[in-house]
Amino acid sequence: MSTTTVETVSSGPPNVQEGKPFNLNQNIPVGPASLQLRGPVYLSSYDCDIAVAIQVLPLTPAIKVGNLKGNLQDGVTTTVKIAKANGSVTLFKREDKLWVRANLLINGAIHNVEFGIMPLRKRSEEKA
Repeated sequence: MSTTTVETVSSGPPNVQEGKPFNLNQNIPVGPASLQLRGPVYLSSYDCDIAVAIQVLPLTPAIKVGNLKGNLQDGVTTTVKIAKANGSVTLFKREDKLWVRANLLINGAIHNVEFGIMPLRKRSEEKA
């Protein structure tokens, strides 16, 4: 079993126009796989609609396993069930940061990952 917690990888909050979403495009290593998160995050409301895919081997295509749609303050979870991987992926807000938690069984090995993706405050809010 592997357990990994990584703090924020982004140096600052996204710079987006008022009312426009931030388009998340993140690849996160989870054991021998890559967890791919793609889609909009609305910083003003914390709503998101993120497609989740897993690429188990480097030479295989990513397989869409679900959507994370809802409010980050509540946390949004999808269940993963494919031949080589199963478990859950949760996207949530903690201390004004966007986090992902993946609890996955991949090729018979358990991988628990918490990964800080980015701050959720807009740059203009940071100076206030």
